[in-house]
Amino acid sequence: KQLALDDINLEWNVLKENVGSQDQITASIGGFNRIDFNSENEDTFRETPIMVGNDRKQDLQKHLMLFFTGISRFASNVAKEKIKNIPKKTRQLKIMYQMVEEAISILNAEGPLSEFGNLLHESWMLKRELSEGITNNYIDEIYDVAKKEGALGGKLLGAGGGGFMLVFAPPEKHSAIEDKLKDLLRVPFEFENQGSQIVMFQPDMADSTWCMSETKIENIDTVILCGGIGTRLKEFTKDLPKPMVDIHGQPFLDLLINYASLFGFKRFILCSGYKAEVISK
Repeated sequence: KQLALDDINLEWNVLKENVGSQDQITASIGGFNRIDFNSENEDTFRETPIMVGNDRKQDLQKHLMLFFTGISRFASNVAKEKIKNIPKKTRQLKIMYQMVEEAISILNAEGPLSEFGNLLHESWMLKRELSEGITNNYIDEIYDVAKKEGALGGKLLGAGGGGFMLVFAPPEKHSAIEDKLKDLLRVPFEFENQGSQIVMFQPDMADSTWCMSETKIENIDTVILCGGIGTRLKEFTKDLPKPMVDIHGQPFLDLLINYASLFGFKRFILCSGYKAEVISK
């Protein structure tokens, strides 16, 4: 919970981003939860586990598809316009709030999950009304194609304007939808319960089966992704790529390489993009 609060504080108060709080909480805590916020105190929230049986949860998983629209956007800009419209969109927001209980009831019932898909469609229609920047003709076309091929509902994840499209459809319709949206990247995903975890590799504790019998660590290629623009660090990345931002007097990329070297890794492949020439120097 503290990790979520720290994350919210960083984005809201340090980076001054116009973003919500549910993503930080979900990523930190994990699991299937209802999240309630205290409007009088932004530092408090309550997460309530949604008790859905494994079979029902797996059935829901089988109905969902995730596609990358190919559009990257500054979520903060989209959210800023949406926040500005809140006083004029109370009707839509109240209906969306009421849908939370309805969605939970559907998941906890034994009826067809198609009701959940229909509710998702209604929610997306309402979300579109919150701001002009939430959707565009291209995104609408993606959604319409999926609907024509049998999808019952869907929505853009996050603030809107691009990113990922979640589609709800009967499993037998997935092949047709994927074929029609073949120009988009379908991203496999699964529900998980762990939330954020600290992952640490300690060679002395590693299972011997992990170390490929004839492969030495120093011969393993270590890939470091360092091509991002670093929009959330824009105050520091105007002239620098994100991996070269100074951390205690040393570029962040150097820290990564030095840390990996402590465990015996010696071969590194850098996948650069934004201001790659700075990294090369």
